[in-house]
Amino acid sequence: MQKDTHAGGVILIATAGAVFILDQLVKKGLLAAHPPAGEPTFATPWRWLSISASANEGIAFSLPFPRTLLIVLSTLIVAAAIGWWVKYKEKTAGQAIALGLFVGGALGNLSDRIVRGAVVDYLNVLNGSFNLADAAIITGILLLIFRRGSKSGTISS
Repeated sequence: MQKDTHAGGVILIATAGAVFILDQLVKKGLLAAHPPAGEPTFATPWRWLSISASANEGIAFSLPFPRTLLIVLSTLIVAAAIGWWVKYKEKTAGQAIALGLFVGGALGNLSDRIVRGAVVDYLNVLNGSFNLADAAIITGILLLIFRRGSKSGTISS
């Protein structure tokens, strides 16, 4: 049995912090660019991909949802995820990174909802739009699901 070194917490916080900061910097930069209406901020050579900021006041796929309830639910989900981490006995670096991606992305979008009133999406793929925070959330969830049974690399007990 290994001694608890808090390494998992450091990895989780560093990952979440990096995702949050990078997400907010990209959004701030895109919002500052102010392209002419209807034109992408950055053109790509592919017709199916463009980069331009847009406000998403709803949830996934811009589905409508009450803002206050969304803020409360988002906060509870992040708290539950962190609570799971604290109670979970056999932590791995992979779990710490995955949960850090999820928490950092969730906090990035939560910050947008509180400060800007809507999430800033900017990666436009076909008819959908998302951002770095969304990608981090989905990646973190998928990593947690697919690495669930793995006990290798335990960092604390």
